Amino acid sequence: PLQLRDQGAREVFAEYPDVEVMETYDSTAEQTTNYAFWENIVTANPDIAAGIGLCTFEGPTFASLMPKLDFDFVTVTADLIPETLDAIREGSVDAAIGQHPFLQGYLPIYFMARYTLEGTPMPEGQVLLPAEIVNADNLDLVIERQTDPQKSYEWYSAFLEENLAAIEAAVVPFDDTPAPTEPAETTDEKPFFGFVMHNFETEFTVEITTGAEAACADLGVDCEVTGPAKFDPPTAIQMFEGLLAK
Repeated sequence: PLQLRDQGAREVFAEYPDVEVMETYDSTAEQTTNYAFWENIVTANPDIAAGIGLCTFEGPTFASLMPKLDFDFVTVTADLIPETLDAIREGSVDAAIGQHPFLQGYLPIYFMARYTLEGTPMPEGQVLLPAEIVNADNLDLVIERQTDPQKSYEWYSAFLEENLAAIEAAVVPFDDTPAPTEPAETTDEKPFFGFVMHNFETEFTVEITTGAEAACADLGVDCEVTGPAKFDPPTAIQMFEGLLAK
């Protein structure tokens, strides 16, 4: 996904030949080293016009870094975590791209439940979600949604009612897509779904969990959402195996 984000940004910049685009750097997925990376970049390039972060960590980095500089540049990052939303309000981040983590929890349960309960085939490919651009103009509405679970549920319910058909129609087949999923044998028994998160370190993963649990409630199925506190693949595998034993 990060490579695709980089590709998309470069495709846009290619339309502006007078803009010099630096090479893509690994700013790291750890907050301290991410900050150090950007501090070094702007020190070495005081004429920088814009900085784009392709992942979560640039929001908090820009929030800390920008007030310390005696020059300014456009800052854009990804994910609508609280630190980034605060940075937009304070002016340290100009815009952030949201990827609807609620739906990343809701839709897997939705598709699996329909397959199990109704025999509806699963999507045969990558389910793409519309991006959400957040800046000072729509910040208050997004914060209200992010901080009020009921408003978040109502917003996403309306969003799915309007956009679900388009999302399903835009599924991108994998290069090695297997044979189409055969319709499941429907059952009258209440199914159980297990959902293993990779960690619970960020607001992002908490919102995924909220979406998954909302889908289970909407569709009347039992579910358990679990995962390690921090990124720990061996522990996540053990948790997955534990769910299979239930």
